[in-house]
Amino acid sequence: MELQVQSDSLVALATAKRLSSSTSTLNFLGAEIALVCEEIGIEGLRTSHIPGSANTSADWLSRPDKVSKEEMPVELKGIPIHNDLQVRGPEFYHLAPPQLAPDLWRPSTAANNAWASLH
Repeated sequence: MELQVQSDSLVALATAKRLSSSTSTLNFLGAEIALVCEEIGIEGLRTSHIPGSANTSADWLSRPDKVSKEEMPVELKGIPIHNDLQVRGPEFYHLAPPQLAPDLWRPSTAANNAWASLH
């Protein structure tokens, strides 16, 4: 099975396509995506860029400043919108996040040593 990933963020698409990055946070997210894909049987990710201006609903929902200032897009009328963002704790993730294990996500020999210590 293949999953289509659509986003207006080129950084998010590149991370999804490579499942890694040169920055520790995105590298961590790429690893998390890879583990979840393996868990649910996704064998590949296909990415496509959709400019924010072409996807008004997603663009409006992803920008809290627009929610308070601009009118809701017609296609979202009648759909309950919850603005209470909940921060996910480390227990949500499969792997230790960069805040808890910074050496694990650095592109260096320290990261290789950190991985080895987990075995």
